[in-house]
Amino acid sequence: KLQFLYLIGGWCDLHDTMMLQRGLFRVQARRCGSIPFTTYQRTIRDTLETVCEVLDDEVEEHPQIEEVTPMDGVLEIDIDGVGTYVLNKQDPRQELWLSSPVSGPSQFALSRGPAGEAVWRDPSNGRELNSLLHAEFKDILDKDLTFPPVSIASA
Repeated sequence: KLQFLYLIGGWCDLHDTMMLQRGLFRVQARRCGSIPFTTYQRTIRDTLETVCEVLDDEVEEHPQIEEVTPMDGVLEIDIDGVGTYVLNKQDPRQELWLSSPVSGPSQFALSRGPAGEAVWRDPSNGRELNSLLHAEFKDILDKDLTFPPVSIASA
């Protein structure tokens, strides 16, 4: 028997969003169908490229940025004395996941901002990816880095 739940933006199959936790089912919110998959893929690619470019530009000035490594849908950022950041796409959930040595793991869902820009927001606390990266890298590098928003790529 399939169960469905309407979340903002579309209908979701609950089969993979329910967890058995201490004997109770808990529903985890996830993005579901409000943005076409091809648009999500292009937008996440553009987002990872933008973060990579911003940090690549800082490598000479900030030697604690040891390496910025883009791979297929994954971006690793090695920071001396801090650890490794990993940003990676999660196609089945249409999310961007962040593993931060400072703040820990986060999951970000894609939504459209007021000017048509991509907004990656953590549904658990409302924090935006760009502001989180800005705050953490400001503390690490003692510099205000701007992670410009990307446009939501058209399908």
